[in-house]
Amino acid sequence: MRAVTVRNMTLGEGIPKIAVPVTEKTVEAAVRAAEEAADCADLIELRADHFEGVADESALLGLLASVRRAVELPILFTVRSMREGGAWDCTEEEYVSVLTAAIGSGQIDLVDIELACGRTASILDKAHKAGIPAVLSQHDFGKTPADECILRDFMAMEELGGDVAKGAYMPQSQEDADRILTLTRKAADRMDILVILIAMGPLGRRTRVEGERWGSALTFASLSGKGSAPGQIDARTMRTLLLKEHAGLAGEQPN
Repeated sequence: MRAVTVRNMTLGEGIPKIAVPVTEKTVEAAVRAAEEAADCADLIELRADHFEGVADESALLGLLASVRRAVELPILFTVRSMREGGAWDCTEEEYVSVLTAAIGSGQIDLVDIELACGRTASILDKAHKAGIPAVLSQHDFGKTPADECILRDFMAMEELGGDVAKGAYMPQSQEDADRILTLTRKAADRMDILVILIAMGPLGRRTRVEGERWGSALTFASLSGKGSAPGQIDARTMRTLLLKEHAGLAGEQPN
């Protein structure tokens, strides 16, 4: 798999990186949350769908500039549409407009683009022309799709030219969560781009912690009890768990 380097962080090398979502409504609150996250995260996911000024380009650019000044960590810019579990009920045109503004701002390091968007390829082209790696994503808060559906969509993300393929799904059973782990390994072995696969909720805890074992490059963790999806673990606890997992894997290697 190809590693992705932004600022001082490389996805796809060593222990999976920790992203802490910032889901605040105001610039001031977002800056405070980003500064707090800087102590325990590898990157910030700026969830602009929660920002009260998301549809106002001037306000959005002000948010990006303020968070950029506040932290040196890489910023993953995300607008999660309501259809995929986000907080903003936007039209496709609004979604594209916000992503385009963020890509052109010079303030972000990675961008999340939903695979289901009808103009994914166009946004991806803009990101790459600006030198910004893209996470192509898919979310289902109701179920875990069949194996072949997930793998098909991940292959589509690679064919489109995404730098990272991300899927997050809601398991209805422990079997679903275990399937996600197996699928993570299959996707990581078959694909040249990085993979992030997550099972949400309490059943999916292992998928958030065991990424190094199965081939997932990034995990999302909460801070001060503010997560962006069900089942996110506290970021400081996550760091401890990832280090423990890494040590365990190292101990499993033959001499």
